[in-house]
Amino acid sequence: MEDLAIVCKWLKNYERMKLLMEKWIDWAIELSILRLANSRPNDRENLSLYRCV
Repeated sequence: MEDLAIVCKWLKNYERMKLLMEKWIDWAIELSILRLANSRPNDRENLSLYRCV
């Protein structure tokens, strides 16, 4: 039973890490979109093309 508890803890940690990685990727995409908007002010109305929502 002790092994089962350890494996359950590992799975919980993995799920948490996966969620954090997904958030990190989403934030990186958002930052990239914002940087594109700042580097090309004339294209701001086209930002919707870059969004992956």
